[in-house]
Amino acid sequence: MLWLFAAINMICLYLAARFLRLHTGRVRPGTSLCSWTAYIDCDQVLLTREARYFVIPNALLGLTFNLAGTAVCIMAIRSDNQSLWLLLACMYTVSAAVTAVFWKLLLRLPSLCPLCPLHHFLTYIILICCLAKLQT
Repeated sequence: MLWLFAAINMICLYLAARFLRLHTGRVRPGTSLCSWTAYIDCDQVLLTREARYFVIPNALLGLTFNLAGTAVCIMAIRSDNQSLWLLLACMYTVSAAVTAVFWKLLLRLPSLCPLCPLHHFLTYIILICCLAKLQT
């Protein structure tokens, strides 16, 4: 399960760093790893007002949340404490609900960041894994 957290944290770290570099003028838009076409372009998404839907940049919120989730997961694995698995399941239930808002935003944007839907799917997979762990 930790590989899921590694993947989701790498996505969030990349998007948060890219967001900050774009907004401080340190990189040119359209030069991202996921800037493939005029329609599939992370930079175009990160430059929209929707990239700060909750005032703080979404990528920074995601990174902070997922790092906390990683810490809880490590503690849960080490102790095999059902309460920690329940906490993690609750955290990712809330996160899954929040990503539903982001799906709505993604569908309205003129460009698509391929990393964003991947992040959302990983959120759901983490939630499913937590729920499965609670069943054992």
